[in-house]
Amino acid sequence: MATFRELAADTAPAGMLFDIAHQLVWYESDGFTEHLERLSREARLVFVLWNFDNEIHNGGFDQFFFNSLGDQCEEILGYLDEVGAENCHRMLRSAMSQFPGGEVPADRLKRQEVLLKITESKSVSDAFNALDGEFYRYEDGLSDLLEEFIRKHPDVTVENLDASGK
Repeated sequence: MATFRELAADTAPAGMLFDIAHQLVWYESDGFTEHLERLSREARLVFVLWNFDNEIHNGGFDQFFFNSLGDQCEEILGYLDEVGAENCHRMLRSAMSQFPGGEVPADRLKRQEVLLKITESKSVSDAFNALDGEFYRYEDGLSDLLEEFIRKHPDVTVENLDASGK
């Protein structure tokens, strides 16, 4: 069972943790269900934020909200605060404010329906595009913050020791 101390010795500990966590999360899955409960709280933070970073870089906030990771908006906000990613937190909060009442549906299908409607608006589309551009400047250096987080928690395991079964 990998600890953060072992991962910290790698040149890219966050990427290494993501690979290990990805295997745990999808082990014997139906292909749709992520088993995030298999990760320790700290590993879940790194896994979710690494995914968040990849989603935005891969397709912007629109893609992030469209995909399953958008289910965890509130959790991600908390994690961004915890690692000190103030700009990312502000940008995600701003993107979330584009939804009616600032409420992003946690249910993916409902969120997709709302997203398709609101992105028809030029103002929402422009807001997402502006936030994407700002995110791409990478002022927080999220991957560096995640690697620092791993190094600050050397005794943490990747796997949740209390989770029942793989």
